[in-house]
Parts: sequence; C-alpha cells; structure tokens
Amino acid sequence: MAALLVLLVLLSTLFPPLSGASSLYVDQQPFLVGAAGVKTALGCQLKDSSKPQMYWYRKTPEKAMEALFSVYRAGDILNFTAEPMTAKRTGDTFEMQFQRLQVSDSAVYYCACSVAQWMRSPQLQTRTHRHSTLLEQLPNTCLVH
Repeated sequence: MAALLVLLVLLSTLFPPLSGASSLYVDQQPFLVGAAGVKTALGCQLKDSSKPQMYWYRKTPEKAMEALFSVYRAGDILNFTAEPMTAKRTGDTFEMQFQRLQVSDSAVYYCACSVAQWMRSPQLQTRTHRHSTLLEQLPNTCLVH
C-alpha cells in the first residue's frame, strides 16, 4: 500500500497588509493528501489582482522557513530550490508541482503575494540558488483569506 502524505497549504501572513493596501489576496486549499511516487500539484489562486508578485515557501519542523519560488510574470520564475519541483504561473494561478511526491515533502507550504516588485541584489550572483536570497521589498502587500 502506498504511503499517504499530507501537505498543509496555509494562507500566508508573511506580508501583513499596510494601511491603504489594495484588496489583493490569495485563495487556496487548506491541505492536500497525496500518494508517494505520484505527480502532485499545489495551486494558489490570486484574487482581485493586477499581476503582483507571487511566492511559494515551505516550513518543516527541522528547518527554517525557506523560499521555493517567486514569479512576477508567467515564465519569469525564480527557483530557489534544487529539489525536483517545478512551478508555473498562468494568469492569476501559481502552481507548484512535485514530480514524484515523497514522504520528505511533508511540510507546511505557504503561498503569498505582493503588489511590490522585488529586486535581486547584485551580490546574489555569487550565491547558489539553494540558499536564501537578499530581496528588497517596496511598499504594499496582499491581504489573505
């Protein structure tokens, strides 16, 4: 019998709204149960948007919060992990896909959004994509539901 995995997908409060922020928010399933070895996807739907930045993060009990993916436009995805996952954005949907789900993929996954544009520091060019990055955020963030 294949092992069943539960992936928690929580609505992010990583970027609390600032006063006067627009009414952007992300909507997603509260959890996902999948079988080991199966191709599985987590989806995040952006509501009331004008194409802001979207992110996927992961938190496990053993590790600090880690950035997985960031995207501003479809096809313009920054990948911060070397693990066998992919991400794609189609309009207001940001999907993260596991090629072969494993027990080690069990974690809490956060989807977040921001109307701010993020810029990479020139210092990042010397770092590997597996490490967390230095990002500069401009004002405005998404509300979460």
